[in-house]
Amino acid sequence: MPAETPKAAAGERLIYIDALRLLAILMVVVLHTSARALTKSPAFGEVWWSGNLFDSLSRWSVPVFVMVSGTLLLNAPRSESVSSFLSRRFSKILIPFFVWSGIYLCFRGLILKEPFSAWLIAQNLLQDPAFYHLWFMYVILGLYLITPILRSWLSGTSEPTLRYALGLWALFTCFLPFGKHLLGLGLGLPMDFLTGYAGYFVLGYYLNRQPRLPAAWLWCLFLSGALLTLLGTWALTLKKHGLLDQLMFSYFSPNVLGMSVGVFGLFQGAPRWQSAPPAWLTPLSQCSFGIYLCHPLLLALALNTTTMHQFKLENVLLAAWWGIPLCSVLVFGLSLGLVLLLRKVPLLKATVP
Repeated sequence: MPAETPKAAAGERLIYIDALRLLAILMVVVLHTSARALTKSPAFGEVWWSGNLFDSLSRWSVPVFVMVSGTLLLNAPRSESVSSFLSRRFSKILIPFFVWSGIYLCFRGLILKEPFSAWLIAQNLLQDPAFYHLWFMYVILGLYLITPILRSWLSGTSEPTLRYALGLWALFTCFLPFGKHLLGLGLGLPMDFLTGYAGYFVLGYYLNRQPRLPAAWLWCLFLSGALLTLLGTWALTLKKHGLLDQLMFSYFSPNVLGMSVGVFGLFQGAPRWQSAPPAWLTPLSQCSFGIYLCHPLLLALALNTTTMHQFKLENVLLAAWWGIPLCSVLVFGLSLGLVLLLRKVPLLKATVP
């Protein structure tokens, strides 16, 4: 989601999108930090529960990023040609894609001492992300490819048909696979063309055009989804005798879908975002994509570096429940500082759009 100016129908900036995007990127940092605590600590201990809690509370962040992209791109003027749209979007995202993929491949080869060759580099770029978070770049590239098709379809479809399509997507992407995993009973009806992140993409477009649900409903969606994620992960992990079960963490689980809709709606209906936005909100929001790109590198370096006094940040992360928020804020601040610095250098600002 490279930074761009979101517009309302009358040309007014959608300030709530800026606020939502900024909080979402902070929660992505929390998500990746808490994952470290979950995998590095004994099951059901204090640090494990801390990791489970913060991971559960932040699971909505990635789906909401896709919803934000749908809000911005699918609401854009439909008169734009396919070639114009693709050339404009791909020219903006391919530079950071190749640059950061190269950086992370070098990090893996030189620092982590993984196998490193020209063939492996080409194979990674074509088939697999260079680092664990860069899968999102492939999702965005795919969504860009289908955006002109979705724009054309949305311009001619009725609202009931759109709701029907979103309902089918939720059923076949979120609810039926979730039920099959839990109960071992699925539906042998191939609906692959209705699954994937395109549903979240269109969902953001749809929700942006609807009146906000009552705040009590939205809070209920978020809190119940978070609670189900937290307790469901505990119960399923307990069933596996301490082996972490990540079913509830899936971005397509019903609980994460509910959390994502709840958070999106709560921000959408907050009048203060539009009436009196703080001056720092938009500039920081525009750094969100750059923060997404660089924060895992800083997180890995921070957690694995030992100072001259034998102090490691990972020891803080795994020390107590407060380690996750402390490490997350530190990595977020370092990432933001790096992005702001890169954006001031003409030759480098294209790497953090």
